[in-house]
Amino acid sequence: MSVIPHYIMSKDNPQIKRVRALLQSSRQRRKEGAFVVEGVRLVEEALAAARVATLFICPELLASHARSRAFHDGLAADGAYALIHVAPDVFAALADTATPQGVVAVCSLPEDAALASQATLAVLLDGVQDPGNAGMILRAAAAANADGVLFGPGSVDPYNPKVLRGAMGAHFRTTLLSLRGEDDVHAVAGRFAQRIVAAARDGERYDTLDWTEPTLLIVGAEAHGTSDLGRSLQTAAASIPLARGVESLNVGMAAGVLLFEAVRQRLNVSEA
Repeated sequence: MSVIPHYIMSKDNPQIKRVRALLQSSRQRRKEGAFVVEGVRLVEEALAAARVATLFICPELLASHARSRAFHDGLAADGAYALIHVAPDVFAALADTATPQGVVAVCSLPEDAALASQATLAVLLDGVQDPGNAGMILRAAAAANADGVLFGPGSVDPYNPKVLRGAMGAHFRTTLLSLRGEDDVHAVAGRFAQRIVAAARDGERYDTLDWTEPTLLIVGAEAHGTSDLGRSLQTAAASIPLARGVESLNVGMAAGVLLFEAVRQRLNVSEA
């Protein structure tokens, strides 16, 4: 690990400006092939995945909590990334959270990400724009051991800081694809025998469908539901029965319910 023996003392430092640009702009993230994670837990995930290029730490902030101190003490001198010390007032400008823990990492975007040839379960975000919901879907997909999460046209940038926080490290544990155009979506969707749309109503009851076949789960935008593109792909629609007076679940929670129905059915088949 290459240690710079002095703190960055100025908010106008080019390194600080670069991190801010990566936090604020999806275009800049795509241009540089990089994104930013913040906080001990997410940085630990990024380090374990060998995705960290530059690590910014504020020793004074890291010293304030036992876990943060343990993280600081455990940094290995392996030369895998650059380590930069930052003064506390400068770090406040660097961080994207209200109470920063004292560690931020610039990470490399995955190159040539692709679904495994034998993928049997994936999720397509069809215009999902809320970063909290997108993060929740990623977290559920990783927990369900899905083969991938596909961000379709009109969806939030998967490396938006709020998506990263909501996903709790899932970016480093599942395949993630950003699909820019309809042709890209059709090419990936065509690999799955069935493409089930999550429907607020008028679908088949979700637990009556067979989720053991290779399945692409399609979840639509929070306000408007599935797009014309998503509906053109569907082979079935799944609805979750709700108590009287409850209009709907948010898309993140609905995706979790449906993904774990797929897990339940597949476990039953494997144990039979």
